Amino acid sequence: MSRFRKTSPRQVPSLNTSSLPDLIFTLLFFFVIVSNLKSPIKQLHLNIPEASEIQSLENNHLVNHIYIGKLIDGDDGNTHIQFNDDLIDLGDLKKKMIEAKNLLDTDYQERMIVSLKIDRNTQMSVVKDVKQVLQEISGITIHYSAIKK
Repeated sequence: MSRFRKTSPRQVPSLNTSSLPDLIFTLLFFFVIVSNLKSPIKQLHLNIPEASEIQSLENNHLVNHIYIGKLIDGDDGNTHIQFNDDLIDLGDLKKKMIEAKNLLDTDYQERMIVSLKIDRNTQMSVVKDVKQVLQEISGITIHYSAIKK
């Protein structure tokens, strides 16, 4: 019969970490490629006016977009309002704005920004009605979007 002898305790071999940075950068690159940033789905045709002096909006997490224009598909000739991704009626705008404002942290609620992207052929009466609804909600800053000349 064979005999088993107890030898000195074996040491665990050290882990080779030389390829760890490569693995981390590969994972990082994968997530950058696969993820996409949220952008609103445009359902309205917008011919945005031009301006000579424009500024970029900061704090994009505080910005809600309101689009005013004609439908891209099935244009019925009427002017429509799109709040972020949803087509809404003027009567629902205040409710949607309050819901969006309540989703923000209390520190940011008074700094909420509304970006109006309006087709240049839209009647000013519609824009005026939207502005009146927005003015009823306190703590909102209104910006008008334009493209640079």
